[in-house]
Amino acid sequence: MKVVPIGIKGLVVSGEHEGWFVEVSDDRDISGGFLIVFTKNATGINTINEAYDNWVESYEDVVTFFYDGEETEWVITWMNDSSS
Repeated sequence: MKVVPIGIKGLVVSGEHEGWFVEVSDDRDISGGFLIVFTKNATGINTINEAYDNWVESYEDVVTFFYDGEETEWVITWMNDSSS
């Protein structure tokens, strides 16, 4: 099974929005799903000048969002991923 880290910032190194940062937040307690936030800089949501977000209902939907290959074909380097 493919894995998308939760709460870890990643850099889009290839694909749609190359050079942007992405982070998935577990928002199930508030919205009932997962929030996927893209920012143009790495400093976070409080200092961004360009950003957008997506919401999905389940972790399986998160994995599909990143790995379906039809829309994005992303390559992402996760900042705290010791396996890369």
